[in-house]
Amino acid sequence: MEAVLSSLQENYVRPDEANAAQSKVATKGKHRFIDKVHVRYVEKEKRHWASLENFNSQRIAINEKFYRDNDRLLEGGIWAEVTLAHNDIEDDDYAFYIEDLRPIQLSRFDFDRYTEGRAAFTRDEWIAAILRSVGLEPSKLSPRVKMHFIARLAALVEPNYNYIELGPRGTGKSYFFSEFSPYATLISGGQATKSTLFYNNARRKVGLVGYWDTVAFDEVGGIKVKDPDTIQIMKDFMANGRFSRGAEVIADASLSFVGNFDESVQQVRTRLSMICFCRCQRNSTTPSRTDSLPTFRAGRCPRIAASS
Repeated sequence: MEAVLSSLQENYVRPDEANAAQSKVATKGKHRFIDKVHVRYVEKEKRHWASLENFNSQRIAINEKFYRDNDRLLEGGIWAEVTLAHNDIEDDDYAFYIEDLRPIQLSRFDFDRYTEGRAAFTRDEWIAAILRSVGLEPSKLSPRVKMHFIARLAALVEPNYNYIELGPRGTGKSYFFSEFSPYATLISGGQATKSTLFYNNARRKVGLVGYWDTVAFDEVGGIKVKDPDTIQIMKDFMANGRFSRGAEVIADASLSFVGNFDESVQQVRTRLSMICFCRCQRNSTTPSRTDSLPTFRAGRCPRIAASS
């Protein structure tokens, strides 16, 4: 653990340290960093350029072998240990180049190897392995709670899977979507626009649903959508996995909505059970209104699944 902490302290660069990091590479000639690396193809220049998020440089030369062997560099970027070197040739139009790159997250998915490894586990062993991979100890959880956390993972692996979770504060809902997958993003602050989420007509660029496997909304009860068109586009996308906004766009992103309530789980269950009971009683005495009211039929009240 000490070696890991020492490596992070020496090689991880915070955004406010970008200038110092660039100076270190120029002074030493090269240095190794831990950062998220993106590669983009610039059509006008007919070449690829790499960029590091915290190092704050958008024109870093990169050898073809790196993005050929690591597909995700071109598809949203990957976290990696990167050895950056300084370019001393004054005629070149870049100051840094990648000398070596070692991914520290999965950069290419081998499904055959995955299925071979899965066959070595029983069902319960596999569930335990999955839960431990997101920081949960399965031996401390009941079977029902295990399935609850497994359900939270569905949005990360199923395309166009729409998911909502309400629960008490401090149960890891927001933390899960912001920290446990590099392919998920969490929208905080309650602001959501159609340009950000779906398509920016001015820039002709697809929004978040085109770049992330999962787009999660924090504090869903406080989301403010000023443009009603955003709601309609979201409904179309959630229903069909596509939308039209000047351009027909098809995307696989799942949408997850997480929110908090301040009462205990038992209080919420009791209140909802009373609502179910009252509506069931209303339906039994006023059958003529059952088609026009959003009601629960007797014996069909939904089971409440909440974070515990």
